Amino acid sequence: MTAERTPELPVVNERDAERAGDVRELVAIVEEMNGAHSANNVFELTRARMLRDSSLPAVNEARTGTDLTRADHVNQPGQGNNWYQELPDGTRIWRYPDGTYIRQGADGSFLRQNPDGSFIRRDAAGNTVWRYADGREVRQGADGSLYIRGTDGYLYERRADGSQHWRYPDGREIFQRADGSMFARNADGSTYERRADGTQIWKFADGTIVQKNPDGSGFMRKPDGTSVEQLRDGTIIWRYPDGRVIRQNPDGSREQRNPDGSVFRQLPDGTIVREYPNGMRTIQGRDGHRERQYPDRSRVAADGRGQVQFIDSGNGLTRDIAYDQSGRIVRIKGVDGSTWVMQGRNYWVNDRGEQWRGIVRGVDQEGNVYYHPENGQSFIHRR
Repeated sequence: MTAERTPELPVVNERDAERAGDVRELVAIVEEMNGAHSANNVFELTRARMLRDSSLPAVNEARTGTDLTRADHVNQPGQGNNWYQELPDGTRIWRYPDGTYIRQGADGSFLRQNPDGSFIRRDAAGNTVWRYADGREVRQGADGSLYIRGTDGYLYERRADGSQHWRYPDGREIFQRADGSMFARNADGSTYERRADGTQIWKFADGTIVQKNPDGSGFMRKPDGTSVEQLRDGTIIWRYPDGRVIRQNPDGSREQRNPDGSVFRQLPDGTIVREYPNGMRTIQGRDGHRERQYPDRSRVAADGRGQVQFIDSGNGLTRDIAYDQSGRIVRIKGVDGSTWVMQGRNYWVNDRGEQWRGIVRGVDQEGNVYYHPENGQSFIHRR
């Protein structure tokens, strides 16, 4: 909006006359004709003459209230039929043939109205409003506040305390407070919040919530019940809809609790311990070796290839089993303390001189040893 140039008008009023050098001659003439000190009335006489002049139509201000009083103090036609008015309180008014209206108050207020409906208004306190013909509006407060409204739904607001508000045509909205906190909402319903203490919260359209706290802790929670939580010490906890809970500690160890009551733990050295509801417990080392511990205190230990090497019946009786490189059993230490060694094909001798012919078919993961004599019926030595 471009302000028009105010025309230079030959205004006759006391203030302007005092500044004009050629008024002195006029003062002398008036005093000679009317006596000493009559020059003080020159401006009133001039005003009276102007009001009597039929070529200067009387103009009464139509506005009411605090806007303007009657425009009967000074009326001057300007260049191109422009009109200028000055009121007793010092208010100045310009009127133009195209409908432009300008008012400048002695208190510093200002108003310009254009033919297209746009205007600029500033009150005595310094608050200013711009309104455009297309409906846009800008307001600037003397306190530093600012308000902008577009025709497409855009809005920006800055309050005196420094807080700000944005609204976009697509439905997005942002609020920023003076304390540094912030809130944003998208058209799909998702939101972002930053609190004054640094806490951040994301809420997604599908219901997922993510929160990050200043101390490093935080969580993510999904609508199906899945969640991830990080504690301030670095511990991470996963929760699943089926009831599983997994905990990872700062030292690298982990623990998984299952719905059936079983618990799996991974120690810092990589060892994995599994505990089952029936009381059974398994221990698995990093090299793959595994030990199964049963409620009756019996144990079965296997190497990384899964070959059972040690069986403890739980009552002090044990078996040790050795294999060759092909995985064939070649030595067994029995529960009676004797050690049997395979000497040839299907031929076994123990350290007491006893002999046995047959095949040791293998050992299952439960610690049961399967035998098949050369001339006889198969049998099992159970754990």
